[in-house]
Amino acid sequence: MKGVRLKWALVVSTVLVATLFFNATIDQYSSFEDRKGPLFNGKLPESTPSFWYFEPIFQDLPIQGTTVTRIERIPGSKKFAILGKNGNIWSFDEQNPGETFTEVLDISEKMATTSEAGLTGMAFHPEFNKVSSDHFGEVFLFYTYQHLDSLPIYDRISRFSFDEKLSTIIRSSEEILIQQYDRHVNHNAGDLFFDNEGFLNISLGDEGNWFQNAQKINDRLFSGILRIDVDMDLSRSHPTRRLPQSD
Repeated sequence: MKGVRLKWALVVSTVLVATLFFNATIDQYSSFEDRKGPLFNGKLPESTPSFWYFEPIFQDLPIQGTTVTRIERIPGSKKFAILGKNGNIWSFDEQNPGETFTEVLDISEKMATTSEAGLTGMAFHPEFNKVSSDHFGEVFLFYTYQHLDSLPIYDRISRFSFDEKLSTIIRSSEEILIQQYDRHVNHNAGDLFFDNEGFLNISLGDEGNWFQNAQKINDRLFSGILRIDVDMDLSRSHPTRRLPQSD
């Protein structure tokens, strides 16, 4: 398939993002006036609702000037991982964040970081802490890869492994699962998470609004959510049977 590299099996139940309009719901309103609602035309509350509040938690972290894209608790520990847009990952202990702040991974030299591009997603394998598992220490990242410091970029989902002490991510352990040619640096999406059945869910943007990929299913993998079996368990998933054809 032109422009897309797939190594692992896509689950049958791949979900495409779509916008659905339910006429039955709309028809229950007798007129447009009934549909306006209390916030129509920007009539927002005059003050912040009392159930919203912000409280500083970690105030001594040396990340000034860094655009943070995600904070995740490292499973089975009291540590958090912080993703920096430029391709850095740090960790710290919640009990003593300032003194335990350390770098876990640096892949900044291969990153595209202009506009919305960057390191945006992280997900730990469900068996991350299981020492006897083949997936011990596995973590999955979504980032935008740039070759030779010029456009185009590539949306990349990779698997990495931590070291035995789960203290740093081994750079050489990277295994690219999906690498997709992307003609622009915005609308990348990039969220990753494992669902209750152990499948990795991946959000994908539309490559930029002028490329009109929001409703296309015949040219690469854009504007959707992929649900893939990173364990390649043939008892619950199978390799992709049909691939999109580029024009």
